[in-house]
Amino acid sequence: MKKIYFLICCAAVCLCTACDDGKIKVKGADGTVYESYQEACTAEDFQAAHDFLDKMQNNDMFKDVGAKWKAEVYVYEHELLFLMSQGNETAKKRIIYLLKEIKRESESYCDECVSMLVDLAIEDDDEAFVKQLANQYTHTPFENDHLMKIGYYLVSKEEKVDENKTFWVSLVKRMGNDYLLEDSPFDKKE
Repeated sequence: MKKIYFLICCAAVCLCTACDDGKIKVKGADGTVYESYQEACTAEDFQAAHDFLDKMQNNDMFKDVGAKWKAEVYVYEHELLFLMSQGNETAKKRIIYLLKEIKRESESYCDECVSMLVDLAIEDDDEAFVKQLANQYTHTPFENDHLMKIGYYLVSKEEKVDENKTFWVSLVKRMGNDYLLEDSPFDKKE
């Protein structure tokens, strides 16, 4: 009887240790196991962070839309900032891809991200990427100041002033902010 009791206890212990504790865990590319999307972002393992979000979705942990959106925003912002710090062409392509993905979820949040990234690209003096990012706007930016900031940045590029003016005027018109043309940074330059 003691042997049967012992075997039952051993089986129970084995079953308990083999069972998952209900927490989501994701294995990163290097084998690291993450127990939160924040942990994966801190380790700059964004594929694991996105996998974690997918598992949360499938595990019904996103019972309210607000929690889902909060988690996605956290991952997107950390990944976008990481990619901006890389500054290479591969990272820039990934940024544009992520912005298109974000745009499907929320156009207004996408515009917020674009404004943040435009500011960073201006700080890096990356004219081509400023233009590429500005083309990702979907609506009027939260602050028309960003359109003006882009204009003032582009007007400072003496060698391309005509090309940049054409780009900026087209951007302003596409955004439906024609009134900004009355106070154009390019007109002040002339």
